[in-house]
Amino acid sequence: MADLDQKLQSARQRQKGSIINEAKEASTNIIEVTDYTPESDSLSAVSSSLKSIFGGKLKVDCIHVYRMQKDGFEHFFIQPFSGLNPIPGEHHAILEGNFRYPLALTSTKLGGSNWYTEDKDLKQRLNNDPALKQIVDQVKWEWAIGFGSVKLSWTIQMCPHMDGKSHLVLAAGRYGGVTTFHVGIQIFLSLSQYFANILPRENQPERQDFLLEPPYANLIRSILSVSTSSKEQEGILPDTATPATAFEEAAPAEASVDFREIIHSALQPLEGKKVHVIQIPEKKGKNVRRYVLPKEVQDVTIVAVIDITMVFSSAKDAIVFTPDHCYAKEVDNAIDFPLADLESVHGFTGFLEDKIDIEVRGLGRIIMPCGGEGKAALEVLQHIAARS
Repeated sequence: MADLDQKLQSARQRQKGSIINEAKEASTNIIEVTDYTPESDSLSAVSSSLKSIFGGKLKVDCIHVYRMQKDGFEHFFIQPFSGLNPIPGEHHAILEGNFRYPLALTSTKLGGSNWYTEDKDLKQRLNNDPALKQIVDQVKWEWAIGFGSVKLSWTIQMCPHMDGKSHLVLAAGRYGGVTTFHVGIQIFLSLSQYFANILPRENQPERQDFLLEPPYANLIRSILSVSTSSKEQEGILPDTATPATAFEEAAPAEASVDFREIIHSALQPLEGKKVHVIQIPEKKGKNVRRYVLPKEVQDVTIVAVIDITMVFSSAKDAIVFTPDHCYAKEVDNAIDFPLADLESVHGFTGFLEDKIDIEVRGLGRIIMPCGGEGKAALEVLQHIAARS
C-alpha cells in the first residue's frame, strides 16, 4: 500500500512540475496550487458527471487546482487524476463584459467544429472570424492515455456570469508531452484575450447556465465565492476554507441534478435529420416551443429535440429535453415529467413499438410516445434511469 501511495504521489508530482513549466513558458505566474483529496464520497458528484461524459470509465480521486495570474489577469486550471493518470481538466476565467446568451464550440459529425449560440449574428461572426479561427485551429479535442484516448464533445464554452461579467471555460485536450501532459495554457490565454477584446460592456443579463455544464464549474464558483468573501472580511483566504470543504460546497446535490451532459452523451452519436442536440434548427425550435412545450415553460432552455412527426419533419410532434425535464407530444398524446423522477425504463410497447413503457416517481407506469425514433428516445431514457 505504501509503495502504491508513493507511485501515485510521484506521478502527480511529475504532472504538477510539467504544468509549472508550461506556465513559465506562457509567462504566467502560479499564485497557488491546492490539492483536493477528500474522501471518495466527497468526489461522487464530479465522478458521476464525468461518467456521463466519458462512458463510466473514469473516477476522480484527486484534483489539483492552479490559480494563476498574468499582468493582473487571474485564471485557473483544474487537473483531475484517476489513479496514476491525469485526465482531461479545464481552464477557467472570469472576463469583463458579456454576450446575451451562452455559447459553445462543439464537435461536428464530420470531425470539424462549430460555434453555437442563440444569437445568430454572433454565431456567424464567431464561425467566420479569422483571428478566432487561428486560435481554434490549435485547440486539441483528444486526451491520449496509454493506447487509448478521451475525445471531447466540446472544448470552449462561455456564459453570462454576474455583474456584467462572463465565465469562460476551455476543456483541456493533450497538447504534447511524453511522460507528462501539456494542457494548453497559452491557448487559453490567447482565447481569453480574444474574448476580452470583443465582449460588450453594456449588456447586463442575469447569470445564465452553460449550454453543457462543465464538470468543474461548481468547484470554480465555490473557490471564487470563498475568495471574494474572505477578501472582503480579512483580505486573505480563511484557514477554514480547506480543499475538502470547498469541494463539498461545489458538489451539486441530487435534488438539483442537471442532465445536460447525460442527454448530450446519449444522443450525440445518433444526431441526424430527426435528432438534434444543442444546435436545434430554428424552425423546429419555434415549433416545439409553440406546439410541444406548455405555455408556462416556452422560454425554457432546450437541450435536445427528437422529432417524431411522421411527415415533413416539422417537430410539431416531438420529445423535448430541458436540463431537468422531458416533454413528449404526439398528436393528442402528451406527457411530461421531471427527469430526476424517472425510476425505470421497461422498454418498447405497442404493435409498432412506437411507445416506451416507463416508471416515474409519483406517476407510476406511463406510456411515452416516441414515433419512429424509439431507438434515440430509449437510449437517452436508459442513460438517465441508470445515472446512479
